[in-house]
Amino acid sequence: MQYKEIIIGIVIALLVGAGFIFRASIFPSALKVQEENKGIESTSTPSTDQSKISSDQTATSSSGNMPDQGVPGASGTPHTQSVVAYRGRPLDEVRFGQAALQSMSVAHRDDISANIRKYAKMAKESPEYIAAWLQTAILKKTIEDYEGARDIWIYVTIARPREATAFLNLGDLYTNYLKDYPKAEKNYQGAIKAEPKNVMGYLGLSDLYIFFYKEKAAQAEQVLKQGIAANPDDANLQKALVRLHEREAK
Repeated sequence: MQYKEIIIGIVIALLVGAGFIFRASIFPSALKVQEENKGIESTSTPSTDQSKISSDQTATSSSGNMPDQGVPGASGTPHTQSVVAYRGRPLDEVRFGQAALQSMSVAHRDDISANIRKYAKMAKESPEYIAAWLQTAILKKTIEDYEGARDIWIYVTIARPREATAFLNLGDLYTNYLKDYPKAEKNYQGAIKAEPKNVMGYLGLSDLYIFFYKEKAAQAEQVLKQGIAANPDDANLQKALVRLHEREAK
């Protein structure tokens, strides 16, 4: 009886082993995938190293330190990609500047406030939908919340480094409102790097040098020539270069 039990046990072991060999031979790729996926975590948010920005490109907001761009962008169509963390002023915060507060009717203020909250909600719920971020920033700039607009555009330059729109908006903001010409320069340069075929980067940078950052006025001609080399058929760049020569001749 004892020998019979031993024989039965051996037979069962052989059958189990054969079953495993059969499974492995029929589904080798499935087993391999299962092994490779063990211990792998979701990477929808970049690691600290991936999103690290150098210390000389930081801007401080009331909510703490946030990176002042890597060298985003403007695609309004949502699409899947890694989402970076936003560390600026609260998206749905509504802060009217004094002049905006006095010049707008109550109804107008209420309408803008509602729209800021609406687009901020969309941006929070779908961070990859960059159009919502850009619209929120535009509305914040309209009510003179320049820090709020700045923080959002900085975020977009990090999330979409190959698109020029946020860089251009920051260039304008730093030039005409925050009066920080080195940062305006950096953002116009970022726009040119992101989209060499977008002439607004060259025009914005050359105007910055000519009218505001005058210690670098001599660089304006080279910027326009660079733009013309990248966009030889653009009439606006050609006209800007002619106007610069006429200005220098006076």
